[in-house]
This record gives sequence, structure tokens and C-alpha cells, in this order.
Amino acid sequence: MSLSRDKIVAAAIEVIDAAGVEKLTMRRLAAQVGVEPMSLYHHFPSKADLLDAIVDAATESYASHLTVAPAADWRDGLLAFGAGMRAALLAHPRLLPLVSTRPATPDTAESLGHPLLGPLVAAGFSRRRAEFAVQSVAVFVLGHAMAQAGSTPGAADVPNRSAVEAYYDEWFELGLTALVNGLAG
Repeated sequence: MSLSRDKIVAAAIEVIDAAGVEKLTMRRLAAQVGVEPMSLYHHFPSKADLLDAIVDAATESYASHLTVAPAADWRDGLLAFGAGMRAALLAHPRLLPLVSTRPATPDTAESLGHPLLGPLVAAGFSRRRAEFAVQSVAVFVLGHAMAQAGSTPGAADVPNRSAVEAYYDEWFELGLTALVNGLAG
């Protein structure tokens, strides 16, 4: 089997999805990909480097949900970004503790925000204010996803789970729309 950084990161995300970030160890990951733990260190000098790569992969998945045409209205772009990021976060809720506490590398973060900045700057935002707008939406979405996906003892036994999901959907729409419209002021 040919081992690559991408395969290792994908396997690490599988481990996290199944058991949580706290259960990700180099030994467990090595068993997942069928190699000795030291083989992983040829691709990632430390676990911290692996965690950075996982966050970057998650951030890139948000970007893959982003469909902003260069001429798109900045509001539509931020709303689409927020919805796409939320979908990606909720697809891997056990990654939330990691992506909420560890920033993406600057290059990855720049590639995520770049398609959104043009429409914002064209609408009269300074570059700095445009960056703050994108970051504000990202932090709102992250916090909302954490509230939705977070669990407490007994949370799996919540009756009428579909009503709870509908509640979060409605709350998200309202909050994101209010945030984006508030940025116009």
C-alpha cells in the first residue's frame, strides 16, 4: 500500500469521526492504515503537524462547499459560505473541538476566504473589513455548529430529534441572515 499525507489525513478523520479527537493517537492511526507508527513520522514529523493537516483538510472541505461567482452579490456569497461551512462541519461533528481551537494554516485560510473578498471589496468594504466580515461569519457558523452538534449526557435520548434539527435550521437561517445584513451598516 502506498502511504501518502492525504491517505493518512483521511484515515485520521475516520478515527476522529468514530472515536473523537481525544482517541486519535499515532499508534491507533498507524493500525488504521496498516503500518507501523514510525512510518507516519516520515509524512508528519509530529502529531501537531498531523493536527494542522487535519484542520487544513477540514477547511478545504468548507471551500469545496463554497460556490461564489466572482460577480456574486457579497451577501449571497457570505450566506452561501455560511451554509456550506455548516454542512461540512455537521458532516464531521467530532472534528469541531479541533477546528474550533486550532487555526488553519495561513495559506489554507486565505484560499478559503479569497473568493469572498472580491465582492466585498467591490461593494466598498476595505480589505481589512472584508476579512473581518468573512471571519465573523466563520466564527458564527462554528459556534452554531458546536451548539447543535455538542452533546451532553443523555443527549442521544432527546425525544423528537427532527423537531430539534428543524429548530436549529431555523435559528441558523435567522442568525446568519441577521449577521450578514448587519455587516452592510
